[in-house]
Amino acid sequence: MARVVSSVASTLRIPVIAKLGFSDKLVEAASKALGSGARGLTLINSVRAMKIDIYSKKPVLGNRVGGLSGRPIHPIAVRAVYEVYRETGADIFAAGGVEGWEEAVEFHLAGAKAVQVGSAIVARGPQVLRRIVDGVRRYLWIEGFRSLEEIVGYAHRY
Repeated sequence: MARVVSSVASTLRIPVIAKLGFSDKLVEAASKALGSGARGLTLINSVRAMKIDIYSKKPVLGNRVGGLSGRPIHPIAVRAVYEVYRETGADIFAAGGVEGWEEAVEFHLAGAKAVQVGSAIVARGPQVLRRIVDGVRRYLWIEGFRSLEEIVGYAHRY
């Protein structure tokens, strides 16, 4: 990973954002990516998972395993963002289970500068983005914050 990030970062003039999946050594991998030239990180990717049909007694997916994404991985992704931000202070783009404004705010409080929305768009259409943005704005106003930047990493104060 470090060689790939270094090669890409040394070739391009635009910032390189490394996307890392969840692992037990995520903080270490994040530090290596940043040290190799990544300007930010996207955390996390889908989590490898499996489902077995109890009646056919075989894996549901033809490839046996696949990527679990959306709401089920949100707590894992929040932990990843929180730990990597605590150790690196990196610019983080959070991904995993943003269904509404509450999950987006949670990611920001953990340390994410921005969030990605994927599964919610598939399930409810692109209009979900407007509801998320409006909800985050309302939260900031109600809680007395002037900007989104003020809440990035706020949970680390405790």
